[in-house]
Amino acid sequence: MNILRTIIRPLIAAPFIADGLDAMRRPAPHAKKISPFKPTLRRLGLGVVADNPELASRALGAVTVGAAGMLALGKMPRTTAAVLTAISVPLAIVNTASEKDMRAKVSTGIQRGALTGAMVLASLDRAGAPSAAWLANSWVTDKMNRASAQLDQVKNNAEASLEAASQKLSNVTK
Repeated sequence: MNILRTIIRPLIAAPFIADGLDAMRRPAPHAKKISPFKPTLRRLGLGVVADNPELASRALGAVTVGAAGMLALGKMPRTTAAVLTAISVPLAIVNTASEKDMRAKVSTGIQRGALTGAMVLASLDRAGAPSAAWLANSWVTDKMNRASAQLDQVKNNAEASLEAASQKLSNVTK
């Protein structure tokens, strides 16, 4: 593992761990932020979340702490970063909307956007390994090159056999 990844992953996971722990310990302030979104949650089929916002805050906090902890430890980093990305988008909307004045909204929006961007980058980080698309393309190219080489060999053998048969035929007719 690259030394930078060893340092950076815990750094970008830390805000998620802190926020998740706070949501588990003190769910009421987090649940309060959901209140304006209750009708939307019900329309989306998430009535359970709208009816039990403290339980939802605790559960989301636990998932956040688990995923961020795994990211910090380098366990399944792309998967855990993708989970945190999926979590961070609605949280960014809720947290930004819950701010009272415009300056706080802008600041929270920028911070949450930066964290979401960091998670997107972490979810795409292959640690230097090639992508599946590159591997597939490389495999196809290799197979095509081998097939072309075999075709050339068959063609050369056929031409040599034809030449030999032609020589024999000309010897017989003489």
